[in-house]
Amino acid sequence: MAWLKLFATLLALLAQGPNAPPTTAAVATKGGSTWFALGRERQLTVYRLDHLHLRVDGSVRFPRDLAAHYGDWLSTTNLVAGAAPNFTFHSVGADTWWFAIAARLRGRWEFVPFDDAAGRRSRYTLAYGASHHLIHGIADSCGCASGPTTEQWYRFSRGVFVATAPPGTSADCSVKALTAAPHWPRLPYDPLVRSIDQPLTIGRYACAAGWALATDGRTIGIYEQRGRSWLRVGIGPAVLVDSHVEFAMPKSLLARLGRRIGVAFAT
Repeated sequence: MAWLKLFATLLALLAQGPNAPPTTAAVATKGGSTWFALGRERQLTVYRLDHLHLRVDGSVRFPRDLAAHYGDWLSTTNLVAGAAPNFTFHSVGADTWWFAIAARLRGRWEFVPFDDAAGRRSRYTLAYGASHHLIHGIADSCGCASGPTTEQWYRFSRGVFVATAPPGTSADCSVKALTAAPHWPRLPYDPLVRSIDQPLTIGRYACAAGWALATDGRTIGIYEQRGRSWLRVGIGPAVLVDSHVEFAMPKSLLARLGRRIGVAFAT
């Protein structure tokens, strides 16, 4: 009976004319209740079906600059603990995966912020989605669907998704490992990859959350963890790194690693 009522409700809510804006929906069961999320007209509304009683549990506006197209979709996960499930929103372009996650925090629904490459409290990020109980972030620095791409994993901590190491074994954080790291091919359109094969005698280095910075005192090498090893993804002077870095690495992490090697980034 409950599923029949939910199905009837879905039909009513999803009914729309040919000129109506796109609608996307997701259903999850948790804590003995059925939860239904409806994304429509730039707003996410969450309904709760409990003992055959359907009510609006809450709603939240989508971030103003979050891309939205026909073909968007909602899904469910449980990365943020609580009585209600989480609902994830995805919108995919040729080279970009927009991603947001809504959770019931402090009694109301909200989009959980990310400490990512855009800022410390971005209401959405760029990501493939949830995997290994984490968020799998992705960024295409070219913005042209040809890469190069980098990745960042996030875990939920104190109300924010923050950078964390990729699942599995960590890469060795040492001069030897970073010196032996391969690199991307040279790309003339990317100022940090234009001279990617430039030699670097490492004097200071630091690693955290799947990233490493190394310097000889003048030039900075940027490394991304790939499996158990490192890949050099950028190299250049501090001023160039500060103004042109377009990797998945959060700005706060870049600043933290910079301090550890004696470089102060404006970001």
